Amino acid sequence: MVKKSSHKNLNSAALVKLKEAAAENEKMICAMLETSEEGLSGNTVKDRLKIYGKNEIATQRASSWLKQFAHSFFNPFNYILAASP
Repeated sequence: MVKKSSHKNLNSAALVKLKEAAAENEKMICAMLETSEEGLSGNTVKDRLKIYGKNEIATQRASSWLKQFAHSFFNPFNYILAASP
């Protein structure tokens, strides 16, 4: 059994579809995904790549330590603490 905490990033519709797919056989899953056991054709791959983009995880570069350090001085809570007696 899968723990609920692992599903916090899935919306309810996706979770329902995932549960339905787990209960189906291979041929039904291939039909749901519009593919076959041999995989996708080259044209289908190109079309889906245009629609959905590459299957990559988006990453964002972290701020430099100097920028993070400077940002900590401009935090409004610092001014509140400095103004308190």
